[in-house]
Amino acid sequence: VHKDFRLIVIEEREVVYKQFPIPLINRLEKHYLDIHTVLKTEQKKLVEDLEEWAKLFGSVSNQHATGFQAYKYHLPDVFIGYHSDTCASVVLQVIEEQKDGLGVSESNRRLLDEAKLVLLKCATPDSVVRLDCTGLPNVESKHLAMVYFEEQNNSCL
Repeated sequence: VHKDFRLIVIEEREVVYKQFPIPLINRLEKHYLDIHTVLKTEQKKLVEDLEEWAKLFGSVSNQHATGFQAYKYHLPDVFIGYHSDTCASVVLQVIEEQKDGLGVSESNRRLLDEAKLVLLKCATPDSVVRLDCTGLPNVESKHLAMVYFEEQNNSCL
């Protein structure tokens, strides 16, 4: 093998550590790249806000908990296909689709609202039914349920 030979393997970290042979892993020079490394500061703020909203969307508030301890829903239980890069991917998608001349604060608020609607499309029906038991404001819960069940094209519901 030539001394300048380089092998580049691009794979998800979990796949590497679960499926690759340990001697191969030990010989590789490893670099970890996730979508957060390509985000600008204002985009990271949008991602943080969307992640916080997603947590509220999926959490059942203590006052609605029945029994000794309420079931804790994880985000993949609430949003189909959710993973650690979902919110960042959604923010980048919405930014690409919403290129216009709005002011920064108005634009960020609008981008966040659009990103919420993208995530809403991935929500499970039971999570939307539970919205009135979450930490989201009542007005927002009702609006999201109306959008989900009446405005979105959910042909299977």
